[in-house]
Parts: sequence; structure tokens; C-alpha cells
Amino acid sequence: MTAADIEENVAAIDERELPVDVIQVDDGWHSGIGDWLTLSGRFSSLEALTVGLFDAMRVCADVAPHWAPLDGDPAQPSQQGAVFSTVGRAFQHGRF
Repeated sequence: MTAADIEENVAAIDERELPVDVIQVDDGWHSGIGDWLTLSGRFSSLEALTVGLFDAMRVCADVAPHWAPLDGDPAQPSQQGAVFSTVGRAFQHGRF
């Protein structure tokens, strides 16, 4: 994923007048897992890319077909990590 990919998709949504209210920028903008401060070489500025609006952020492990993370790190994809993240953020449900 690149900034150009996102811009292309946003333009296509606009041209087709699709009723899209939310666009999620997932993995790919950062330089590596766990480094949320350094952009990858495919992005020069998140500020320039994102029409100044930022509603929410999800930082947690993705789900995977196995229960426990393969390397024991709960930040890595697993069902266990996704459950921990969901339970830990349950107080926010329905507030945004």
C-alpha cells in the first residue's frame, strides 16, 4: 500500500459518488511493526494524506487462525491477542 494507492481509491469513490464515510488506512504506512512514529518509504506525510480528520485508531494484534501467538509475543497475530484487545477496550464500545 502506498499514499498514491489511497489517493487513487479516494478519487474513485468521489467520482462514483459512493456513500463512503470511513476510509481505513491499515498496516503499511509505518516503517515496521511496533514503530508507529517512522513512516515507510511509501508515505511522505500522513498529515497531507488524511482531508485533517482523524476519528479513531486501533492498535492491537490482528486475529489469526491459531489461539496463541506463535512466538509468544501477544502483540503478534493470534486469537488470544485479539480477544485481549477487545476486552481491554470494551469500555469504549458505542462511544464513537
